[in-house]
Amino acid sequence: MSLKDKVKNIKSLANTSGIEFKKPSVSVMEKYCSALKESTKASDYLKGRNINEESIEYFNLGYDKGRNAISIPVYKNDELVNIKYRLLEPDKYKYTQEKDCEVWLFHEKGIEHGEEKDGLLIVEGEFDLISCWQAGIKNVVSPASGKDSYRPWLEFIDKIGNVWIAYDNDEPGIEAAQTLSEHVGINKTKHVVYPEGYKDANDFFMEHDKEDFKELIKEADYFHSHQFETIGDVINNFRSSSGLGEKLRIMPGVQLTDDHMIIVSGKTNAGKTTYVLNLARELVDEDKPTLILPFERGINNVGKRFIGIDMNYTEEELMDLDSDDWDDYISKIREKPLYFSVPAKDEILDTIERAKRLYGIEVVIIDHLDYIAGQSSDKYTFQSTLMHDLKEFAIDKAVAFVVVHHPNKPNKFNKDNRLTNDDLGGSSSISQVAETVFMIESDVDSGFITPYATKNKGDMTEDTFHFNVKTGRIGDSYVGDEFDNIKSNENDW
Repeated sequence: MSLKDKVKNIKSLANTSGIEFKKPSVSVMEKYCSALKESTKASDYLKGRNINEESIEYFNLGYDKGRNAISIPVYKNDELVNIKYRLLEPDKYKYTQEKDCEVWLFHEKGIEHGEEKDGLLIVEGEFDLISCWQAGIKNVVSPASGKDSYRPWLEFIDKIGNVWIAYDNDEPGIEAAQTLSEHVGINKTKHVVYPEGYKDANDFFMEHDKEDFKELIKEADYFHSHQFETIGDVINNFRSSSGLGEKLRIMPGVQLTDDHMIIVSGKTNAGKTTYVLNLARELVDEDKPTLILPFERGINNVGKRFIGIDMNYTEEELMDLDSDDWDDYISKIREKPLYFSVPAKDEILDTIERAKRLYGIEVVIIDHLDYIAGQSSDKYTFQSTLMHDLKEFAIDKAVAFVVVHHPNKPNKFNKDNRLTNDDLGGSSSISQVAETVFMIESDVDSGFITPYATKNKGDMTEDTFHFNVKTGRIGDSYVGDEFDNIKSNENDW
């Protein structure tokens, strides 16, 4: 599989919805370039940051009078895909960019130079990069989309053996550099530290040249040498790290930690997929990057169901939306951190690891375990091995898992018709590996759904929620006396 195909193997919600990025107007960018030559204010700003004419021309810097901002075009494969703006009189934010355009790496050509030299420099901001470039360092890139943003471009630098990260010389910059090193690979990344009094590369090159920067490169140390050197480091890391720590509204009594393993089960058509899609909605609304592996139903089907739940629309209502309605919704979901993939069974861990690396995935939802295990000659062994592998991955990579799993056949149910852990089908290791098991019951006719815990690190809780049968949206917790016994049925969700 080519790199291009591998990148496509993980689809964002935007990809799943068929969203295409807008492209900025090249003529507008050219107008900005002309306006820069006529603006004393913009020219003086660039001179104040020691940006010379050669750099202005090479990077096609311009000036947008309306925004009162320096325009910084972003290219992908030599095509203009976005324009970023540095506001000269910022109110709240210093930077903005074109709406609904693709967020991409700044100075993509730096990767080509990096491949030639087997070394790449990553800096935090665009002006840091331009300062490096005009000092003669061509093998330099900037994420540009934000210091905590990781995209498929990370895979484009895999073949480069040495990477130096020179982010801002402050606590947020140092922390972001450490995190980026973990995504690039800590065994090949070194931390460039600026001398005291210099915040970033732009500051440094105000008074220094390439030879001085080479000395910083020589002094740079591997990131992995900074990790947990003493018990004090471990304690400080524990105290400063909040982990996932997410309390989910529709999973009562559970605080989802960053290595949590949760099993979701229930009788046929009890709404297991609907339930975990509502969990996914809750997670991404809290900006928790989530990956769904919809093995049985596929990306398009599950993606459409998620959109219906998110909008609280039936499939018919979705079909009736006009272009303006879709444009409005698309603008809201474009950056939602929800991703989908259906890997082959021997590529599951590799795909999850790539999603963690590229998109910072914190939660993985597998729907469902039985379907992918059914493709193996010994499904019980496969289930057991995969569950243990997932748990090891959860601990090692700080990823929580929610795994949908079917119970045994109805004739093995308990007398009170309520599922317990003993009713889980397949290997006994499934419930043993998980910290939490939730069973799902539903009453489709009345519009109720009840998740209840049969295993949990905390209380054995349950709650009943209203849900919209037609759209799948789970609503508020039910409060009332008349609903004492929820009976699941076989109606189609």
